Amino acid sequence: MFAGVWYPLLPVKISFFMMRVLRNRLLVASALGRLNVHGPSKCFCCLDPNSESLEHIFSEGDLAQFLWAFFGNAVGVVYRGTGVRSRLVGWWSLPTRHSRMKMIHTVFPSIICWHIWLAYLVGTESLRRRTICDRIMADAVGLVCEKAEGESEGYSSWHAFYASLSGWRPRYSHRMVCWEPSGQAICKLNTDGCSLGNLGKSGGGGVLRDASGELVFGFSIPLGEVTSLQAEAKSLIYGVQQCVLRGFSSVQVEVDSLLLANILQGKLKCPWLIRSKFETFQANCALARTVGHCYREAN
Repeated sequence: MFAGVWYPLLPVKISFFMMRVLRNRLLVASALGRLNVHGPSKCFCCLDPNSESLEHIFSEGDLAQFLWAFFGNAVGVVYRGTGVRSRLVGWWSLPTRHSRMKMIHTVFPSIICWHIWLAYLVGTESLRRRTICDRIMADAVGLVCEKAEGESEGYSSWHAFYASLSGWRPRYSHRMVCWEPSGQAICKLNTDGCSLGNLGKSGGGGVLRDASGELVFGFSIPLGEVTSLQAEAKSLIYGVQQCVLRGFSSVQVEVDSLLLANILQGKLKCPWLIRSKFETFQANCALARTVGHCYREAN
């Protein structure tokens, strides 16, 4: 088990995560119940909500059964049980003729578990199963093809697996990413913050442009040792305050941190680390007409 979990090709964060899965150390309702912490326990990955346990989330739930069957049937994996360990062993014990296919069979079940957990955290009602399958395949392609670059055996082995997934085709989309003016006779403020190490040496900056895109002013500030979210929030507040000092009555705000944008828009609860900054921003809401999110390349 540990040899499969600590496979060199897997990212370290996934290996640590799989260790917690095997040792039943994830914070699900069944684990908290052993500590006498009880709350509402139902898994939203199923049409009929069931008890939120580790085995249910990763093996017995509707989403887990679909993913294990979808990818397992494509390569002939036989599961000789219903638990998450039997799912892993089914992949790891599958006989192969090529070393690269063995590599694929070793990393794939851990990637499936990782994406089941991500879907569980964000709520599977907001993710389509096809989207989750696409993300699993994208991660597998990134890991395997990078390792096998320049080795014909690796590519042929991966293509054999890729072709065996009948009906699955990658979906690609593209869009032009650029800074866009506000479209109104108001200025747009773009700010950004960065933390080296998250918690570490940090800084921030921003620019204010008018409706035609001409630079009005820019700034950069040191922020000491803070987290990345704190750096983003402090940079935004400083930029808004500079707009107030320069007499601007209304600006449009744009940041590349989706987390910060969702907090300011009221979609997520504000963490206590930036609560004071959040209250400062609310005091200047009359100035900031809108708070939007943009891609990093456009910021």
